[in-house]
Amino acid sequence: MLLGDYTVPGKNLHVAASFRLERKDLSGQGAVSSFATGGDKPKELAVSTQIPFDEAGALTELLDIAQALESDGNPVIYEIVDELAAAMKIRKVVFAENFSAKKNDALLVFDVSFLLREVATIPEKREANVVESQAGAGGGEGVVAIAATDPEKVNSTIRQVTQ
Repeated sequence: MLLGDYTVPGKNLHVAASFRLERKDLSGQGAVSSFATGGDKPKELAVSTQIPFDEAGALTELLDIAQALESDGNPVIYEIVDELAAAMKIRKVVFAENFSAKKNDALLVFDVSFLLREVATIPEKREANVVESQAGAGGGEGVVAIAATDPEKVNSTIRQVTQ
C-alpha cells in the first residue's frame, strides 16, 4: 500500500473496506416500505500490519505520517495505491479516528492498526457541481435552488429561507 510516495511498512498487511448507507425508514405505522436517503457517506479502510521489533523506526515514521498536518492545520490528504481501494473507487484518504500499536512478544512484532477515511468523494464532487451549475443558472423571484441531497442540509436551507 502506498500513501503518496510512502510505502506502509510491515508484514501481513490486511485491508478491509466499509461504508455506511444512510437510509431512514419513512413508513411510520403503515405497511409501505418508504425510505429517505441520508446521502452517501465516505468509505473507510481498516488497515492492519505487523512491524518487527527490530524495525521500530518504521513504526515511528508511520506514526509521523498519520499525525502529519498541512500548514492550515488540516490533516494531510494522501493519494492511495492499493488494490482494494482501487476496486472501491477510493483515491484520496486521511488518517481518521483510531491508530493503535501493541507489542506482540510471541511474534516479536508490533501489531499496528489504523483507519483511513476517503476524502473528495464522488458524491461530494457531484454535489459541488450541482451547486456551481445552479448558482450560475439563477432562479426566478421566490425560487430557491437547493443543491444538497442530505436531508439535514435540505431542511437547514428551508429553515433559512422561511425565516
